[in-house]
Amino acid sequence: MFEYHIVLLVLLGGTTLLSTVLSVANVRHGAREMRRNADWLDEFLDIDGPSEIIDYQRAATGLGLIQSWVGLALLLGALYTGVVTDAVEFLDGTGLPTVAQGVIFFFGLFVAQRTLSVPFDLYSTFVIDEQFEFNETSPRLWLRDLVVGVLVSGVILGVVAGALLVLIETFETALWVVSGWVLIVGFMLFMQVLYPRVIAPLFNDFEPIEKGDLRDRVEAVFDRAGFEAEEIYTMDASRRSADSTPTSSALAAQSESSSSTP
Repeated sequence: MFEYHIVLLVLLGGTTLLSTVLSVANVRHGAREMRRNADWLDEFLDIDGPSEIIDYQRAATGLGLIQSWVGLALLLGALYTGVVTDAVEFLDGTGLPTVAQGVIFFFGLFVAQRTLSVPFDLYSTFVIDEQFEFNETSPRLWLRDLVVGVLVSGVILGVVAGALLVLIETFETALWVVSGWVLIVGFMLFMQVLYPRVIAPLFNDFEPIEKGDLRDRVEAVFDRAGFEAEEIYTMDASRRSADSTPTSSALAAQSESSSSTP
């Protein structure tokens, strides 16, 4: 039994440590490259000096690493203080079906994880982003996003976890592993269709790009990449952050592309 605890600690601690090392290396490499290509950034991207971007990346990455280590400490604390065991025993005593108990358990873990992330999200949005003048999110919009995100994620988690637990309860190991893999792959493909059409509009407004130079240039890029799109949209991401990040999603010949406008 002692060996299992050592393996668990090494896996969890080692994974977090590796992620930390890679994140720090990524920030340092990015800083070096931005300083080395400062003239190119100024000429083509109109970035007058990369120091602010480097500082922002350091601050955001540092906060993320602190969150990872705090999360690991709380997880180990919950495991070794008996909190998880007590929760399982409580659910077992409710007399609910096994699948329902499992769904409630995983939903509880999800709520705990989201609760942990709240102070870090607040600091990221209203301190770091505000300091670098990226933040466009009001407290009301932030709270709305949090509530809607928890509800949507909770529903998805309940459906997927419930389906997996039914497979585990119904089939032997070899069968539920294969069928579970098929379920997850199918779900991921389904989300490629569902997300841009149903979930993303809950958080942002999408407007089709009218015929013109911008649309022609975007379609030309798609053509060179062998990418087909039914429609191209602009997304109002600037009402949350002045840091614009283009996004796109597609499935086969049917796709939607959205780009944020700062």
